[in-house]
Amino acid sequence: MNRLPKLSGLLLSLLLTATPHVAIAAPSLEQLFKQGEAALEAKQYSEAERIWRQVIQLDPKLLDAYIKLGVVLHDQGRLEEAISAFRKSVELNPHEIFGYLKIADILYEQGKVDQAIITYHQAIAVNPSFTNSYERLGRLLIESQQSPSTAVDYCGLGTIFSDQGETAQAIAAFRSAIALDPKLAYAYNSLAMNLTLLGTNHRAEEMAVYQRWLQMLPDDPAAHLSLGRNLRIEGKTEAALEHYRQAIKLNPNYIEAYQELASTVLDLQRWQEAEAAYRQAITLEANTDYFGIIFTADVNGLEESLRRQNKLETVIPFYQELLQRHPQHEKLHGYLGDVLVEQNQLVAATSTYRRLIELQRATQASPEDIASGYEKLAKTLVLQNQVDSAFALYQEAIQRYPDNSQLLYQLAELQKSQNRGSEATITYRRLISLDPAEIVPRLWLGETLEMENRSTEAIAVYEEALKVAKDAYSKAIIHNNLGLLYEQQGNLTAAIREFQQALQAAPGASDVERHLQAAEQRLKQK
Repeated sequence: MNRLPKLSGLLLSLLLTATPHVAIAAPSLEQLFKQGEAALEAKQYSEAERIWRQVIQLDPKLLDAYIKLGVVLHDQGRLEEAISAFRKSVELNPHEIFGYLKIADILYEQGKVDQAIITYHQAIAVNPSFTNSYERLGRLLIESQQSPSTAVDYCGLGTIFSDQGETAQAIAAFRSAIALDPKLAYAYNSLAMNLTLLGTNHRAEEMAVYQRWLQMLPDDPAAHLSLGRNLRIEGKTEAALEHYRQAIKLNPNYIEAYQELASTVLDLQRWQEAEAAYRQAITLEANTDYFGIIFTADVNGLEESLRRQNKLETVIPFYQELLQRHPQHEKLHGYLGDVLVEQNQLVAATSTYRRLIELQRATQASPEDIASGYEKLAKTLVLQNQVDSAFALYQEAIQRYPDNSQLLYQLAELQKSQNRGSEATITYRRLISLDPAEIVPRLWLGETLEMENRSTEAIAVYEEALKVAKDAYSKAIIHNNLGLLYEQQGNLTAAIREFQQALQAAPGASDVERHLQAAEQRLKQK
């Protein structure tokens, strides 16, 4: 039978002139970047163009500024000027493909199909594994009704077919690409992935593709990684590990290979090997532009391997060293703080969480992240018996972020945990005023009123909540809670009615069935 539990824990215009008596500091490049991006987002093209040209004047070798200028010019329809800006970005860094792609896009827009195809090919030659380049090429070929003539062309078509769910056509296109160029890694990888979509009956064929890829390109780290992943799926773990290690030998900076190696040995409970691999993966990630975006799983794996060895405390200096290199890294502050709490180093954790909140304010972090930072700090203060400081923290946070509902939820939970239910009801009513159509704060308010023995008020809140509730689950909770309240008041007829309505909303809910049976039995005994 189904159980029905009660609700539980839930980036001005630029000022360049000054008065005769006041000197205004020139904006930094970072400030100009933010102003330029804001102007572009607001479609203030003249202002954006002026700002990006000023950035280029300040630093003529700043690749991103030429790309931004190119985008501004393109959005204004000034295509030749845009091409010139993107060409400059390519001159500055021939290995940055975005300039090539934008030039190709504009050439196609101008009807210069052959030149566009050549330029897409140049982008792919720079980065043969970037899927979006193949997508753009494939879309051009289809829209312009151009026949594919190279392996790269077939990969472009295959990528589009795959995106559209036309798996058989994608497979045929990638096979044609391999026939024309047996050493095109993208074609092998894409072919194998599309074979996967056909199901387990094509597993042998898929593995044969990976084997052929490795046979044709034995020194391709990606081939070893892909084969290793698939061997792991088949349960051939040691063989998979050998391919991960070979991928790392061929490319000592191959983050994905370290990640696969680490997660595999973690599953095998080989904690020291997992620790070493995760440390290396995170260290390599710290040298990239996307550090912090993808490494959460690596942090979790590293910490798990250390816990299993009873030496979690050794991750603290590791995180501290990373923070010396990345002092503005919000997530890393959070991870460090969490470990400090787990190690009962509460004063250090408090300082770390305060720094996290400072960073979140400066970067205008998401409401979810902001609430999380405050929650971490508040809980740490409570652990140090600084409850009043925790309440003051939330009051300051809510004053700063009055529309952040998660902060209000957290404050209410703290109030209840400190036997301040009356204050919690006020907080829940504020949440309701923020979003009258949201059912959750109404449910919490009702339950808090119940705990305060304010049953009449709770009934009124639940009756009002029924007017807002849309899903059957919420309706069932409300009717069930109403039934219990009526039963407490001795109104068994009303209680039975509410339990019956709860079962209509959630048939088979064992809690409600039990409550109904008990109420009916009591009524019979009267």
